Amino acid sequence: RATPSCALAAGSAWARADALSDLKTQGANLSAPSRVGGIAFAYAAALKTLPEPEGKDEIEAWLLARAKQTMAFFDTEAPPRASQNNLRAWAGLAVTRVGLVLDNPALIDWGAATASLVACTAETDGSLPNEMWRGKLALHYQLHAVAPLVVSAALLREDRPELLAACDRAIPRIVRFTLDGLEDPSAVVAITGEKQTVGGPRKAREFELAWLPAYLTLDPDPKIADQAATVKELGNSKLGGDQRLLWPAATPDDPVDG
Repeated sequence: RATPSCALAAGSAWARADALSDLKTQGANLSAPSRVGGIAFAYAAALKTLPEPEGKDEIEAWLLARAKQTMAFFDTEAPPRASQNNLRAWAGLAVTRVGLVLDNPALIDWGAATASLVACTAETDGSLPNEMWRGKLALHYQLHAVAPLVVSAALLREDRPELLAACDRAIPRIVRFTLDGLEDPSAVVAITGEKQTVGGPRKAREFELAWLPAYLTLDPDPKIADQAATVKELGNSKLGGDQRLLWPAATPDDPVDG
């Protein structure tokens, strides 16, 4: 595991280089935010041990610039589907994590609005139409969208507690559709008309389920807790590493450290 000083040194290097500031292609602008989010998670964790590190101002200025860049792209240039699908959700998570570490209300507002925007596209059954069009990869991408939605809601539990209830509890519906699909993808097959690349005997990879501990802080469903317990490694670098450490078992009344 990386030490806080190591994480801060890496963050300083990215900031000094002004990394990811000159994104010339649509693909780069769509994919970079999740990487920025991962760096912001690492930085936030390091600050708990070293609250006033060398290079703090430089790192935070870089994170703020990347968050503003992300917001501008998704608000004005992202393609229609990407402005409402998993890519937008990952962008929202990155901006949320940066907003919380910088205590920046404008960023927090945008992150919360993004999570709500994407979640509220869900159909009644919890399927996400902006992922269901992908044919055999529909469930794969639905699963990819769940992670940033859930972790955003968990991070914002104190600042925006209404997010989980938005659009008739869209996020819980999305979670249940996804987990049900991983057990039996027939509902997704019925929507897409194609056999899925994940679900049933085709198990999800462990990092794709790393959001489960965060979700259990919002909804301590025993069935979901049992599912999480069967996964050996619930880690994802884009979500800040080992999620069992970041989101220990909790009930909805326990405080969440944002």
